[in-house]
Amino acid sequence: RAGGRELLVLAGEGEERERALWVLPLPRGKPWRVGSLLCHTASWSPDGKEIAYGTGNDVYVTTDNGVTSHQLQAFTTVPLALRWSPDGKRILIQLRNPSNWDSTFWEIELKGRDSFTAKALMPLNVRKGAYDGVSAVLDNAGDAFVTADRADFLLHRESLPWQAGFLLTRIRSGLDAVSTLAVDTSAGRLYGLK
Repeated sequence: RAGGRELLVLAGEGEERERALWVLPLPRGKPWRVGSLLCHTASWSPDGKEIAYGTGNDVYVTTDNGVTSHQLQAFTTVPLALRWSPDGKRILIQLRNPSNWDSTFWEIELKGRDSFTAKALMPLNVRKGAYDGVSAVLDNAGDAFVTADRADFLLHRESLPWQAGFLLTRIRSGLDAVSTLAVDTSAGRLYGLK
């Protein structure tokens, strides 16, 4: 959460896809359950007042720690990762098709409590490749993000229409595979987990 004093944690037993969402206070404290939410991905808004989460093929948001939720969007594929823009007005979503593991990226723009729009950042008829991770946005304007494609980092600008310019640059990671990405905007660093 904002300030880095709490973590969202998914907890479960076995191999269930949807798991209970918990808050883990740092550096110590008693964990508490976020309502009765079951999900497979979740992310706090930058101000820590909202939680976006994916359950099934849908994306929801809660503003009252899981007491009530409202659906933002239903997809035909699984929302794998959710990242908020720095201003909290957009959510970047990585979707994965479980039948062929292709990924695509969408954005939900929040215009108010019950007003939002969703748009594809990558058309479905374009071969996406094996994107394994998606970062938080990189700049204060919230219009650039990083993905991992096997062992490389790919910097994208989402304000451009789908064209060669959508992919701004490819950075060789030196790793044989990258699975998860994190961005520290204050330090200007990108981290990839092997």
